[in-house]
Amino acid sequence: MTSPAQIPARKSLGAILGPAVALAVYFLPLTDMPPQARHAFAITLFATIYWLTEPIRVELTGLIALVALALSRTVPFEIAFSPFGSKSLWLVIAGLLMGLGVTHTRLGRRVAFRALLLFGRSYWTILLGLMASGFLFTFVVPSALVRILLLASVAQELCKALGYKPGTPAATGIFLAFGAATYFPGTGILTAQIPSIVVLGILEKLKITIYWGEWAVRMFPVMSLGGLVAIYLYLRMAVHDAEVKDTGEIRRDLEALGPMGAEEKRVLVLLALGIILWATDSLHHIHPTFVALGIGVALFLPGIGGCKFEDLSSVHFPILFFVGALFGIGEALQSTGFTRWISAAILGSVHLETFGWFGTYFTITLITALLNLPMNTLTQASVTTPIILSYAQERGINLVSSALSMVVSYNYPYIPYQSPPLVVLLSFGYVEHRELLRMMLFVGAVGIFVLTPLNLLYWRLFGFI
Repeated sequence: MTSPAQIPARKSLGAILGPAVALAVYFLPLTDMPPQARHAFAITLFATIYWLTEPIRVELTGLIALVALALSRTVPFEIAFSPFGSKSLWLVIAGLLMGLGVTHTRLGRRVAFRALLLFGRSYWTILLGLMASGFLFTFVVPSALVRILLLASVAQELCKALGYKPGTPAATGIFLAFGAATYFPGTGILTAQIPSIVVLGILEKLKITIYWGEWAVRMFPVMSLGGLVAIYLYLRMAVHDAEVKDTGEIRRDLEALGPMGAEEKRVLVLLALGIILWATDSLHHIHPTFVALGIGVALFLPGIGGCKFEDLSSVHFPILFFVGALFGIGEALQSTGFTRWISAAILGSVHLETFGWFGTYFTITLITALLNLPMNTLTQASVTTPIILSYAQERGINLVSSALSMVVSYNYPYIPYQSPPLVVLLSFGYVEHRELLRMMLFVGAVGIFVLTPLNLLYWRLFGFI
């Protein structure tokens, strides 16, 4: 048992600060914020403080927040727990099932050895190979969550093959390399991030269409390539070199696996089918969740997949409480009117049309990043985008440039709970919450405060604004 003296000061402070701040906001009407919105905000603050300081498991904090929302009647039970019936959460579940196909057959280990033979000359070539793989996946798999779940299963086997234990710096570097590279640089690829697709749908309701190529021209050179540079710089600063196996030893390990078995082949075919269906969803319009669930179920069918039902015991299902809370809190903040209230309070005090070409769009990014603070970016993209676009339309500000300025903040979050795909990295146990937080703070700050100004200068140079 951990004695009180051994508990980090961060956790002790958070354990006290979380309830204290939440109770103060809950019971003290310091503003004209509607009562239900204030209550939802109070519970959100409690969860945020506890997620940042971790006095208890982040999954338990999520469950407490959902129960508090329903028990306090801030929102009905059906709204607080609605994420557990959502496609987004079931996509996580399906992805976890698909991961079993990689880790519970020899397929994952075989792929890991092949990757080591290709990239394994040094630890840094491995990280670069993982970054390249994660980035290339953004072009074919239209969900960051699915990409991370697929790549994490291979990374897990890679760490086992190299002897990197969960939580060690070497294993942390492996997971951060592919996780960050398949997430942040997706900003410049229209189909790579769900918030980007949400923003496109909102623009189309306003009779404005952005095509894939136009999106790439305006966002890819700076926000995608620059994002890769930011990730690499962070890894260089935060991750130390590690030993890797000799190529000859890797070849012997691969040969010891023998030829690919029937189970591995079936799993490989099913995963390839899933990737093909995700890459062509614009043709068949099957939701990514249904594709993932279909593949996940098929993996457990006798004679079709390569998994046994008993394998489910190794899945880290508690992470679903964390992910569910991210969406549940977002639903509560939206349904109680908090998001509309805070947006009106911020936008009502500024006149962006007077800020000039740089100040206008950079301020939109900053405002959106601020509004992202209490909820995940997918919910925020759905809720905030119409409000800010309506504001921009009233003041004659270009809607396309406004929307793309918001996309930057949606796809460059800076705290883990804002990004369900990156949160899922934690479920594998190879990277700790504080390490993920440090990486996101750095890359998110670079994205907003360095890459965004450069992107605006690029737009100005080529006549986009």
